[in-house]
Amino acid sequence: LGTLSENCQSTSIDFLIASVIHNRVLEDKETDEEVVKLRRYEIDLFLHDDEFSEDVTPQNSYLAKEIVGRAFVKGFGCKRRPYCSPSCSSKFTPSILHTPSAFNNYVIPATVNISSNYTMEKWLEEMGAKMEVNQLRPICYGRSFAVRREEMSLQNIQFWRNLVLRMSLNNAVDGIFAERAWATILSNTILNVSQAVLKARAKSSLGISSDANDWKKEMKGMLLF
Repeated sequence: LGTLSENCQSTSIDFLIASVIHNRVLEDKETDEEVVKLRRYEIDLFLHDDEFSEDVTPQNSYLAKEIVGRAFVKGFGCKRRPYCSPSCSSKFTPSILHTPSAFNNYVIPATVNISSNYTMEKWLEEMGAKMEVNQLRPICYGRSFAVRREEMSLQNIQFWRNLVLRMSLNNAVDGIFAERAWATILSNTILNVSQAVLKARAKSSLGISSDANDWKKEMKGMLLF
């Protein structure tokens, strides 16, 4: 278990995360296959100290053992529990899953006062991300999560080089897209049969039955159960 927490004003947490994962993937690429197999269940836990300055409760966050446990079993575990605003949560249960169309078409809200003509899809294409078409997209809000080493190689080494270089610029636009993308680029594809069941069980999605009022914690397209 490796752990990274960040308290640095000049370097972004996304740059540090991307750098650590890049180095893990590069090391595995240059290592004997049998050794790589032995490492596949190693877990890295990334903790962003800013996310512990607010109230951390069982209602909004998972315990460290739960985050790591989920990563060990599923490949990825998020600190923050799924959230939707009170008008939504009074009727629905939020989830980490988002529709691919809403995820791909995500743009930074105008209220953030950051000028950008990027969509998530365009940003990921520039990074060289390998993405399955029409797959539900998990999102981990915030930058505290655990990931299994095996999942780090779902994206190739060139993607990680591109991401490290982009994150080194410490650009706010890139940081927002990276935060929204970590869970998707580090998670295995959901089986089609499982996706069909999830879509059938979902009562609605955010943006249809309820608005996304807090852009830092929720996004249009979130499946609601």
